[in-house]
Amino acid sequence: MTLQKNWTSPPRNPDAEAQLIQQLKIKPLLARTLVSRGFSDPENAAAFLQEQAAPFYDPFLFKDMDIAVRRIKAAIHKKEHITVYGDYDADGVCATSLLLSYLQSVGAVADYYIPSRLTEGYGMNESALSLIAERGTTLIITVDTGIAALSEVLFAKELGMDVIVTDHHNFTGDMPEALAVIRAQRPGDSYPFGELCGAGVAFKLVCALSDDTPEVLFEQYGEQVAIATIADLMPLMDENRAIVRRAIRKMQHTPSVAVAALLTAAGFTDFPSLSSTDIAYYVSPMINAAGRIASADAAFSLFMAKTPAEAEQAAEHLVALNARRRAIEAEVSQEALSLVEASRMNDADMILVVAHEGWHCGVVGIAAARLVDTYQKPVIVLSSEDGVSTGSGRSVDGFDLYEALTACSDMLMHAGGHSQAVGLTIAADRVSEFRDRINAFAKAHYPSGIPPVTLCADGTASLAELTVDAIAELNRLAPFGAENPPPMFIFSDTTVKNAYTLKEGKHLKMNIEADGMVLDCIGFSLGNLCHGLSAGTPVRVAARPDINCFRGKTTPQLKLVDVKPSSGKEALPALDPEIRAAFRKRVGICYSYLMKLPHPFCGSFADLAQAISTPDISFSEALTTGVVAVLCELSLVQTIIKSGQTELSPIPSDKKLILEESPSFLKLVKYADHYLNESRNALWAERR
Repeated sequence: MTLQKNWTSPPRNPDAEAQLIQQLKIKPLLARTLVSRGFSDPENAAAFLQEQAAPFYDPFLFKDMDIAVRRIKAAIHKKEHITVYGDYDADGVCATSLLLSYLQSVGAVADYYIPSRLTEGYGMNESALSLIAERGTTLIITVDTGIAALSEVLFAKELGMDVIVTDHHNFTGDMPEALAVIRAQRPGDSYPFGELCGAGVAFKLVCALSDDTPEVLFEQYGEQVAIATIADLMPLMDENRAIVRRAIRKMQHTPSVAVAALLTAAGFTDFPSLSSTDIAYYVSPMINAAGRIASADAAFSLFMAKTPAEAEQAAEHLVALNARRRAIEAEVSQEALSLVEASRMNDADMILVVAHEGWHCGVVGIAAARLVDTYQKPVIVLSSEDGVSTGSGRSVDGFDLYEALTACSDMLMHAGGHSQAVGLTIAADRVSEFRDRINAFAKAHYPSGIPPVTLCADGTASLAELTVDAIAELNRLAPFGAENPPPMFIFSDTTVKNAYTLKEGKHLKMNIEADGMVLDCIGFSLGNLCHGLSAGTPVRVAARPDINCFRGKTTPQLKLVDVKPSSGKEALPALDPEIRAAFRKRVGICYSYLMKLPHPFCGSFADLAQAISTPDISFSEALTTGVVAVLCELSLVQTIIKSGQTELSPIPSDKKLILEESPSFLKLVKYADHYLNESRNALWAERR
């Protein structure tokens, strides 16, 4: 399925670009990117690019920080029992381990509590608080949670415990009546940056408690803060940028036993080249997997490991949990996709709501995100059990899913989230009514339909600008992540030299040409765009410049984001990976049969169809004719007509089979139902 995307880019400012090029001594591609992102002033641009990290902000600029520090120091001195109450995601686990490690290092009597996603859900709950009180706890410090726990904080106070809340989530209305609430951008707060993650706020608390400098403390705890910042998709700007940049530099050269073990177990060994993207790909999913399908304790134990052996054992366990999570998520995603297709709800609904008995509730959010990628509209996936449906929703840019959910709040048992991600609980017998209600809201408030996905490029560029040095210089913008993505440009007036797919149609591989220059392109998960990309097709591509290192040779390449024909604005037609695979298999069967014959095949196409058909894969005469035409166009078969018979001689070849270069292949795909169904009918007739 290929859905149209809008491409946008800011207008060029040649004067500002020229000024940056001259004063900062940088190349045009980097200057263009900086200007497009609002850094047109040379001083601001230089500050953004500087290698030396900016100093950390004063933690006492947080409102209530002084109150929290006095109470915690008193508890440490009096040997009171302190419990760190965290969350089960990567941010919560990192924040919990960070704060507990510090407290224990200074002699505090401290333990932790992380609720189970599967049995307790998010946040503080009274059962957990009762258990914590029974342990003898007199002070609870929350991390990455607690800002909305109004009744739970009151309950803790009734049990004789003080509560200090540290959190970063949004809140509306009253704040909890805790002893101290540390959260940036709350009323009366003067902290200059409001986008720290939960672990970031916990680190600030540690900085306020300790006599060591933030730089010294960061050497010990910075990795956890950076991992949490990336995993929680916090904007990599301002202090977050400094945090991640410092931590990556450390992980590249002197990683902790925990990080080294986790990266190694995940198969990553090139530590000096580690990037924020690698952390997002290798580290974050494994930490999150523990809380999703088992217990967050598995991830917590990794960061509390004292020896390499302990860390390696914990890391291997997380790798296994993540593999299990991926298998469960793939199954749920496929079943959810099948339900959407079978019900045809995508044809009429602006918001897809799909529910099923017994889906693992720890992966429904990921499944919803997968369906958003497929349909490019908001999706809510619910798991039903014992008459209750619980799940998560994901949205697209420009559509406020939380607003839509709030409009249905009278139907819900529980709801929360923000514009792009929500969580909810509803009676299972009301799901159908809920689907109708939330779609009615969407249609009334978005009469023009779901806003199309928009790709925001940094401008236009030419292939000639893509030198290895120019691309390498773009990495000065790193670390990349939320609100600071890798640079993307639009390349117009290019021509397809060749295009084919990899991994059974999943990925797109192509070469494009312009002004005598040919550039290699790779489009991960864009294999469905391959149809229509035959040699000579004029196209526009949206892509991210990259460097490919292969066998000691370094060359520029493009990582494709989207492809459009140069002649219009419509998206290229999709090539169903299953259909492509079906025809590729049949072409291969025919070619293999001809290669195995001791002499050229001589006979009719009906004879050949009968010879190569099997009980599982049948060939009609028409399909066989088309397959032979593909082989001929790809110079794999030579045909000679003798006495009214067709003689087919295979031509040995070890070249890559690029089916899309054959016009006959595109014809087969276009009329796939005709060719494949005709073959099935022929097989059924034979069986009867």
